[in-house]
Amino acid sequence: MEWGAAWQRIYDFGNDTNRYSVLTPEAADGKFAINISIDSIPGEQVVEAPFTLPTGVWVQVAVVITVIMW
Repeated sequence: MEWGAAWQRIYDFGNDTNRYSVLTPEAADGKFAINISIDSIPGEQVVEAPFTLPTGVWVQVAVVITVIMW
């Protein structure tokens, strides 16, 4: 079994194209990734796993985000 096209979503939350969080099993380079932004692409933070998600088995995914208010 393969994943579909790159950038399919496990989740995709946001108000618009400037403030969002996206979790994808396969980014453009094939890696599992989370993107989060409060200022569109210039402010986007991307965390990519050093691996791809396995297919054909159940996996548990947890995302923990700490927000620091200044």
